[in-house]
Amino acid sequence: MDFPKVTVGGFVVADDGTILVVRSHKWRDLYVLPGGKVDWGESCEDAFIREVFEETQLKVANVRFALVQEAIFLKDFFENKHFVMHDYIADLAPGFHKEDVVLNHEAQEYLWVTPDEMRKLPTIKEMIVLLDYYEQQGGLIGFDQLKIPCLIGTQPEEKKKTQDIFVDIRIRASFRCAATDDVEKTVDYTKVAALCETLVHSKHYHLLETYAHDVLEALFQTFSIAWAWIKVRKPAALPNSAGSVIEFERHR
Repeated sequence: MDFPKVTVGGFVVADDGTILVVRSHKWRDLYVLPGGKVDWGESCEDAFIREVFEETQLKVANVRFALVQEAIFLKDFFENKHFVMHDYIADLAPGFHKEDVVLNHEAQEYLWVTPDEMRKLPTIKEMIVLLDYYEQQGGLIGFDQLKIPCLIGTQPEEKKKTQDIFVDIRIRASFRCAATDDVEKTVDYTKVAALCETLVHSKHYHLLETYAHDVLEALFQTFSIAWAWIKVRKPAALPNSAGSVIEFERHR
């Protein structure tokens, strides 16, 4: 009698946020993730680290367990198997670079892709399940009431007299930095604040809506993020009120 096979696989994430995928003849030339079977007496995490190295000659760090998937008689695998897949997410280890990949006989090509690019590849649904999980992880980064003196508005006096606007930002971002205490692995909110200040001084905006739109556009061009929200308040815009307010959000 045959039994289910315990396997491991997962994401190897480079410093720029791209993820390693390999094209394998064992999977009908689809793009899949590095991984393989767990050896007797070996932990799943150790097996993942070993399999990545054997298949790519890369070492990984900051290994995190993600989820378990069951795959029974996958039509895209070259053998009729029942897999219990343990999925992990890890970072490319210090000292290793994306171009250091050396494939073994199990794959014939590799790519480093963004999450959006991964979704367009011919692949197996189990890889997309892990991607969905990966993109839902993390939390919100941002700030409230960033005060920026500027020229903004449509009235003649607003084109000559500086007034304050207040900006709130929320960005959904990966919290990979939590395990490493490395600011390079998150969205640096000081850079976001500087971006907000630079944009509003780059030209005379008539509308808060246009300014907020441009901020979101710049955030998505500058950072690898999936969602962002902005609120801009102009206190002097409306007498007898706390000011005019606009809110925008955007998904990639």
